[in-house]
Amino acid sequence: MRHRVPLLAALGLSSLLTAVAAPLPSTPDTLIEQSLLLRESRERVWDPASGQLGNLKVVNVVADGCTVRIVSGPENRLLGPRDGVQVRLRGSHTDGPVSYARDVDLEVKADQLAAARGIACLTLQVATVDTILLRGHGATVLFDRVALPSLRIFLNPSVPLDVWFEDVRLGLLSVSSNAGASVGGTGDVQWLKLDSSQSGTAMFFHGMQARHVGVSSTTTKPRFSIHIGDTTEAGYYQPARAPGEIARLYPIWIDGPVDALQVPAGRVDAMSVTPAIRGEARMLHDRVLARVGRMPDTPLPAAAGRVAAEAAPTSTRQSLADALEPYLPNGATLTSIELWKSGGALVGTAPDASSVDAFVQVLRGLPDVTSARLAFTEPGKRGTSFRVLFDLGCTAPGTASVCLPSDSGAYSEDQIRDALLPLLGDKVILTGLKLRGRDLKLEGRGTDADINAALDRIHRQAKWLWGSSSAVGRGDFWATFQLACARPTPPQGGLCRATR
Repeated sequence: MRHRVPLLAALGLSSLLTAVAAPLPSTPDTLIEQSLLLRESRERVWDPASGQLGNLKVVNVVADGCTVRIVSGPENRLLGPRDGVQVRLRGSHTDGPVSYARDVDLEVKADQLAAARGIACLTLQVATVDTILLRGHGATVLFDRVALPSLRIFLNPSVPLDVWFEDVRLGLLSVSSNAGASVGGTGDVQWLKLDSSQSGTAMFFHGMQARHVGVSSTTTKPRFSIHIGDTTEAGYYQPARAPGEIARLYPIWIDGPVDALQVPAGRVDAMSVTPAIRGEARMLHDRVLARVGRMPDTPLPAAAGRVAAEAAPTSTRQSLADALEPYLPNGATLTSIELWKSGGALVGTAPDASSVDAFVQVLRGLPDVTSARLAFTEPGKRGTSFRVLFDLGCTAPGTASVCLPSDSGAYSEDQIRDALLPLLGDKVILTGLKLRGRDLKLEGRGTDADINAALDRIHRQAKWLWGSSSAVGRGDFWATFQLACARPTPPQGGLCRATR
C-alpha cells in the first residue's frame, strides 16, 4: 500500500491535497460533465440586445439560404452585424425577463441580408454550449477552430446543408444527421460519434484525428469516411442482418488499416479512402470557406482566432480519484469512477487480486465510507481488472456527511453517550453503553412508553446510527445499533463535507 496521507477534504477537497491521481480517462459521460461544470462555473450576462447570450446550453440555429460561422470565446454571444438575426428564448425561460440565465435554450434565426456584404449572416461565439441543432435549406455552417469539452450537433431536415469543422479541438464531437447534408472536418477529438438516419448524408472525417470513433446508421446508403491511427479504436454499428449484398448499402472509407474497423453487428462495405472521396471532402472545405467569408469586425480580439476552452472546475470523479490515490495498492490505477446516490463504483487495474482485497479493507476504514465490497476481479495481460462498490455517509461526494461530528480521529463511548442523552430525554435512564468498532449496544430503564418514544427519536434524528434490533419490557430495554461511519469525518472534510 502506498504511503498514506490524511484523507483529503475531498470535493471541496481542501488545501491538504498532497496527492494528485493521473487524470481519469475521458469518456463521453465525463466530457459532458465537464461541459456542465464549465457552464456552472460562473454566471454570464444575458443581454440579447448587445449580443450577450448568458450561460448558453442549447442553441437551435435556423438559417435558410444563409451562412453561419461558429467560433470559441470567453462568452456566449453574437459577433459583428446582426441584421436580420432574431433571438428567441425557448423552454423554461420564455415566461419572464432573464438577467442572468443559466442553461439557456434559445433559437437563433438568420436571413440572407448579410450575404451581399460577403460575410456570414450569423457569427456565434460559444463558451458553454454543448448542443447545437442546425436547420436550413441551402445553409452553410463553419465551425472555425472551436475548442470545447463536448459538442453534440443535430442536423435537422434540410437540403442541401454544408457543414465543415475547421481545425477543431474537442473532447467529444457527436454529429447526428437527419438531413441531406455534406459534413466533414479536420482537427483533434478524443471521441468522435457519427450517425445518420438519412440516405443523403455524406460525412468526410478522414482528416480528423480521434482516439475513439463510433459510426452508426439506421438507414441505407449514407457515406462515411474516417481516419484510423495506431491507437484509434473504431467501430461501425448497423443493425441490419439481411442476406446478400446488403453490406454494399453501408459504405465506409478508411484512412488507415481497413481491417482495424470493428463491426459488432450486421455487415458494412469497408474500403480504403479513394482519391474521389478526398476530392469531395476538399471541395466541401473550399465551398464552405468561400461562402462564409472573412471574420466580422468586432471589439473582442479574442474572438478572432482560436480560444482554448475555459478551464472547468475539477470534476467530482477526478477529485474522488485524487482523494483515493494515496490508498491505492502499488501499481494500481483507477480507470473509471461511477457515481450514484450515496455511493458508486471504482473501476481499475491492480497487480493481483490480493492487492484489490487489501484495497477494499482500507476503504472500509476510511471516514465517510459506510461500506465497501468487491464486485469482481478478472486477470488479464495488463494486470487484474477490478470493480469495487462503495457506499458513502452522504448523498454525493462533497455533500454534508451524516457521520457524527468529532474533533478526534475516532469515536469514544463518552462522545456517543453525550450525543444520545438529549434524544433519550429525562425520563429514560441509560444504564449501559458499549462500543465495539462500529457496533453499539445500549441498555436502560424507564416506562415502556417513554422508552419507545426515545428509541423512535433516535431512529428519526440520529442519522449517524443504523438501527439493528431492540427489546422493551417491564421497564427495561436494550438496543443494538451500528455507526454509519467507522470514523468521524475530519473537521476539514473528507469524502463528505463535515457538519457541526
